[in-house]
Amino acid sequence: MKLNQSQISRIMQFSNQQDIYYRDIQAEWVDHIASEIEAELESEEDFEKILHQKVATLPPRKFQRSVLMNIHLGVVREFFVGIFNWKTLSISLILAFGLLGVLELLGALETEMSERVIKTTFLILMYGTIFIGFWKNKTRRNAHILATVNTIFFLSSLLVFVFRLDWFEWLGFNQVSFISLLLACLSIFIFRGYSMLFQKINKIQWG
Repeated sequence: MKLNQSQISRIMQFSNQQDIYYRDIQAEWVDHIASEIEAELESEEDFEKILHQKVATLPPRKFQRSVLMNIHLGVVREFFVGIFNWKTLSISLILAFGLLGVLELLGALETEMSERVIKTTFLILMYGTIFIGFWKNKTRRNAHILATVNTIFFLSSLLVFVFRLDWFEWLGFNQVSFISLLLACLSIFIFRGYSMLFQKINKIQWG
């Protein structure tokens, strides 16, 4: 039995902002519950009874936690798969070579401060995705934007921690080769991170 708009609104009352904060997850939960009710509903008098049964079986908060975890895992996979795209690699390497040339011209390639300055600038750029992603209420309440920002934040922090000159010296890298590799990796992360974020923001705005 097809549900009317009043019944759909009644389902949405169970997924208010306190129970499901993210609008895309809320829409998914409402669609799921509505579909299950429609499959069993034979008369309008049974609507409330079936609704409460379905909500008890799949509580909104539990549903949100499960979906959020799956979205985060999906975004991490999407991030790394996209790194190996020819466009990502070509643009990132051009950016890395450009930055390398600038450092060389400035005579900063072999200075002790170069690693710290590069990493600090990189983190400022990547952490800036938090403000870009959440500056609008529409994007702030979207689980895919949240997962993208969280992924960029975590992976950027991890990359900076892992790439340390004293560790790479054990592998035979000198400072110049280390800085070159560091710039290449950071450029890939910058391009991939921002392209993913803007793709998802545009999808929300035009979707």
